Amino acid sequence: MNTSSKSLSSSFEMMESVNEYLTLFLFDEEGLIYSSIDNKLHLLNSLGMYVWLLFEDGLSKDEVLTQSDNQNSSKAIEFYDLVDELDCLFSSGVIPNDVEDNDDIWLKKIPPLSGELMRWGAYYKILDSNICISFCDHFSKKAIEPLLNVFTHVGKEICSHRININKVGEDYRISINGFDFSWSIPKQRLAAFFNDRLRKLVFTNSDYFLASHAAVLAKGDKCLMMPAVSYSGKSTLSAAMLSADYQYFSDEMAVIDQDYQARPVPLGIGLKQGSWKVLDSYLPQLASVPEQERWDGVPLKYVPIDGSIRHGTDRKKVSHLVFPTYTPESASQLLPISTPQAVYQLFKAGFTTQGKFTKKQVVELLGWVESIPTYKFVFSGLDKAIDCLEAI
Repeated sequence: MNTSSKSLSSSFEMMESVNEYLTLFLFDEEGLIYSSIDNKLHLLNSLGMYVWLLFEDGLSKDEVLTQSDNQNSSKAIEFYDLVDELDCLFSSGVIPNDVEDNDDIWLKKIPPLSGELMRWGAYYKILDSNICISFCDHFSKKAIEPLLNVFTHVGKEICSHRININKVGEDYRISINGFDFSWSIPKQRLAAFFNDRLRKLVFTNSDYFLASHAAVLAKGDKCLMMPAVSYSGKSTLSAAMLSADYQYFSDEMAVIDQDYQARPVPLGIGLKQGSWKVLDSYLPQLASVPEQERWDGVPLKYVPIDGSIRHGTDRKKVSHLVFPTYTPESASQLLPISTPQAVYQLFKAGFTTQGKFTKKQVVELLGWVESIPTYKFVFSGLDKAIDCLEAI
């Protein structure tokens, strides 16, 4: 191993691996490995760190396996699997089972807007994009327009994306700047599909350092960014927090700028069926919101951000990273976690950075995460969960 490491902060350092494509970020008992081949980070716990440093010191896979003191067969199998995986990463710089996500390939196919613009549709400014939308009928207008009404209306001369909602038989189709990228969409799923594509379109074209599948809410000097996977209770918790006078920034997408400030993206709050009754007293308007469906058919309601909901209008620096997980019958607990664990949770929730995820961006990401408190948040009852977050 190259021992001429450069200290980046008081708690982690960066070392170049024997494999020129890999960089190791060392913490007290954990580590992260960055690969410049696929621009990914890999988390190492204390055992993984031990195994990795043996590889760096020149031991072969067989020699590393002899270092195990595990006599129990199940632990031995886990250790062998770990050694296999890390040996592959150490030698090739990638883990073959990692699947590249090409879900957003359609973004690269959207042509720039060209030709003379005639005034049509409704105009909105969302992040740095100026969008004009043409609805084909009353249903499409009623399903989508309420979710956009908080955004500033702008004129045609600065429009950057022109979105058409088209009718195809009983279904719908969406095109952007003349590029018809969607398949037929059942009417009950139109709002969910539109919201999902609109989020990706506007953040990709915005000034951002990091974008994550996360909710953002603010109150006073506090700005909570809450990344989480689906079915974690993130949206239900966010909706309930509105009753405690929090400002709503986003429910599904956190957009963080170069100064680590959250940018408001107050699209409608998507709530699954399991939370509707739970939120009766927190969000009474939910009862009158029409039922729709997510892309996979899961019942969903989108709550528009109207005058009854306070929403962010200015950027606000993120003060805390909180990773919520609904756990039935659990007490509400904020459990501090390490920087590597927080970055791992960010990966689980899903995030992207501007351009390729370079080594420089890794250093910047680690520095940012390390600069703010990070917690795993276990909760069940919403009242106690809000009280717990109020105490931060």
